[in-house]
Amino acid sequence: MGVTEVHLHDRLTRLSLAPELGASLVNWQVKATGQALLRHSACDALASGSPRRLACYPLAPWSNRVGEGGFARPGGWQALAPNTTHDPYPIHGSAWQQAWQVARHSERHARLTLRSAVPFAYQAALDIHLDEGALQLDLQVTHLDTQATWYGLGLHPYFPRYPDTRLYAPAHKVWLADMGRLPSYQAPVPHRWCFNTMGVLPRRSLTTPSVAGRENA
Repeated sequence: MGVTEVHLHDRLTRLSLAPELGASLVNWQVKATGQALLRHSACDALASGSPRRLACYPLAPWSNRVGEGGFARPGGWQALAPNTTHDPYPIHGSAWQQAWQVARHSERHARLTLRSAVPFAYQAALDIHLDEGALQLDLQVTHLDTQATWYGLGLHPYFPRYPDTRLYAPAHKVWLADMGRLPSYQAPVPHRWCFNTMGVLPRRSLTTPSVAGRENA
């Protein structure tokens, strides 16, 4: 069975979404040239049913990896089991592994919603806006469970890399990871990772083993 897509467009770009695949963005392209503004998702990527092969997906109710089998919340321990076959830790929450609903849809805007009971009760909403070639994503959650807990929201975009790609991402600190790829300590941003001014991407990946295997953030 094929995946149902939702389409948005403005004067300059077009965007396709797959609500049932974790509210994933599938393709965002320039109308005039077809250039991909996020990683292009071919037919086989969409057919795989995995948001990890698409352009972007929301992270809720936590992002990144959680170690030690869960975390302490005000009312006691919240146990979390691994939720993929490729990682020993529970990763990126549960929202990306559930089907979302289309609550609103117009030419340039869509609101996707999810009511989840995993690993506790919450409701999520993702608003997607297109405006003159700019994409805006707004993610919010409402806690519905009787026990208070912590949240960590995020987005997981994949960007295409072109020869003339430039990056601007000012930061003072970076989280470095241990051998298990769990963020473990903060450090000053290394020079080759510094994008406080617009710059070209390094030839090598930012994930390198050059500092005692610790630069895996």
